Amino acid sequence: MAVKYRDYYEILGVPRNASAEEIRRAYRKLARKYHPDANKGDSSSEDKFKEINEAYEVLKDPEKRRRYDQLGDNWKQGQDFRPPPGWEGFAGGFPGGGGAGGAQGFNFGNFSDFFEALFGGAGGFERGAAGGRGPRVEFRTSRGGFGGSPFGEGASPFEGFGQQPPPTPPSEATIEVPLSRVLHGGLQKVSLSIPGRGTRTFDIRIPRGIEQGKKIRLRGEGPNGTDIHLKVRYAQDSLYRLEGEDLVVNAYVSPAVAALGGKASVETPEGTVNVTIPAGSSSGKRLRLRGRGLPRTNGTTGDLYVQVMIGFEGPLSPEERRLYEELLKVEQDRQ
Repeated sequence: MAVKYRDYYEILGVPRNASAEEIRRAYRKLARKYHPDANKGDSSSEDKFKEINEAYEVLKDPEKRRRYDQLGDNWKQGQDFRPPPGWEGFAGGFPGGGGAGGAQGFNFGNFSDFFEALFGGAGGFERGAAGGRGPRVEFRTSRGGFGGSPFGEGASPFEGFGQQPPPTPPSEATIEVPLSRVLHGGLQKVSLSIPGRGTRTFDIRIPRGIEQGKKIRLRGEGPNGTDIHLKVRYAQDSLYRLEGEDLVVNAYVSPAVAALGGKASVETPEGTVNVTIPAGSSSGKRLRLRGRGLPRTNGTTGDLYVQVMIGFEGPLSPEERRLYEELLKVEQDRQ
């Protein structure tokens, strides 16, 4: 089946010979611009955010980028495309949907059909990809697994006349929940390929501040009318890093602001705030914003740490270069 070709270089706005650092900078700039928390209610920004995440997922990985570049540069965005022979199994997936020990894979998320055609579908994408479709997750009963007896290999559920079979244990699946959903709560669509019932899509209510490892129960939706327990795992986030109940976000400032002090705009779960950068700040310095971190279902909230990162947004202007040369001369004369 033909899919629509995606030009990942065009999506990030970089040339095909861009360095890893140029790709990272382009992604960082676009991710800040289109992040859902900065564009609440704007579905077009959310779609763009997913698109740039997919492009970065490919171009940041040397092996994926090498494979993608083998397609050549004659393709145009949106053209009908079929993957060439020899691409099957690139990501080490499980084409039949079954894994070791009888575990079954299922798809959920927002990576495109083009991505899946090149790098694998169910079971074909590594764990932990932010917002991705097709991470391999386990969908199993608590004993054995789908495709085998839950009572052990070759065992019979009935060992004697008149005995009642034990209750069928619930199935379990792991779902990745975006950190933005954890911060605010809300509905998340999850599609499950359920043995004997086909693919079903559910609107799962994610409580604000739900902890990793917690389980959400789907009553009677599993094989033979059993329950499904959905185990929560946080998806990697492009903006925040998680440290316990605390969040860490980078604040990019110029050397001048770091040296003399100033303001920096920072995205928090409640919106954009201006943070005061103290004079003489070094790269890596952290500023603490109390109570702006990860919420918990018990009502407590962690802190948000703003980490100062010193850098340049682009090449120096002639005037900036002249001033830095003067500064360098002063520093050298002082030695």
